[in-house]
Amino acid sequence: PAPPPDTTAADTPASRAVPRAADRTALVVDNLPSNLDFACSVLEHYGFKSITARSMHGALALARRTPPDLILSDINMEGGSGYDFITAVKADVRLKSIPFIFLTSP
Repeated sequence: PAPPPDTTAADTPASRAVPRAADRTALVVDNLPSNLDFACSVLEHYGFKSITARSMHGALALARRTPPDLILSDINMEGGSGYDFITAVKADVRLKSIPFIFLTSP
């Protein structure tokens, strides 16, 4: 008879579960409420708590008050572009190490 299949930990259903980001916060920045809702729902699926802002200045104030673990930002927004925002984030000693992802739509 054939040997039983190898059932290492990497092959179990538990190992294929979605990784969770327990106690992690993501700052989501977009001027469109529908984009904020979508990004927050995806992040919540992975265990992130989301805080949101609709402008660069609001996002920068939130990030400085409570530095998040991750920033997702639109490129086009009120009060400055996403490029202006990432420049300000990376120039701030407390914020510069936070992973930053641009998420934009046409």
